[in-house]
Amino acid sequence: MTIGDALRKERENLDLTQKEMVEGTSISVSHYSKIENDIQDIKAKDLFELLDARKIDVNNFRKKIIDKKRNSLNELADQLTKAFYKPDIKLAKAVKEQLADFSDAEELQIRAELVVAVLTNNLKETKQELSAKLINYFERDATWMDDPDMLRIIGNSTRVIDFNFLATLMNKLLVKYQKIDQYPLDTQKRIGNIFVNYLHVLYD
Repeated sequence: MTIGDALRKERENLDLTQKEMVEGTSISVSHYSKIENDIQDIKAKDLFELLDARKIDVNNFRKKIIDKKRNSLNELADQLTKAFYKPDIKLAKAVKEQLADFSDAEELQIRAELVVAVLTNNLKETKQELSAKLINYFERDATWMDDPDMLRIIGNSTRVIDFNFLATLMNKLLVKYQKIDQYPLDTQKRIGNIFVNYLHVLYD
């Protein structure tokens, strides 16, 4: 849910017109209309002014946006998985396009690129670009070995990522999970899947 969508819902809940919504603020009706329709962004100070004028709780407003966004991302992740196993190239491409609107969904965006590349048999053409993104992604986050999403990416990208860098990741995982039986079953399966895929790479 965008801020514009959230503001529209708040205004409708208050049974106000757009003119009544911005009354007592420095925001013009025309500007507010563009905000609701996601044509223009709203400055933080203007948003706080608007919420304060209409007695809308800032924390609740923020939570609604975050929860809705999280639900949207979870739904897109489910659709991406469905597209991969079905397989459905059209759905995978549609999910990839929708994810482009989320600035903080890099993990899902990379997964979508991988899925589309696999389903369209385009891995060779995109391998170098995807490998660079993956290397940058893992080098930025020192906690990747504890992150299920990042481990999932490794499992999905063993055939794409630069071989030497992949070998480095595998060595780190071997050290981290040498006592694999001490971890939850889901983690054991995830790590097992990574190394099965890695063995396929070595075999090839």
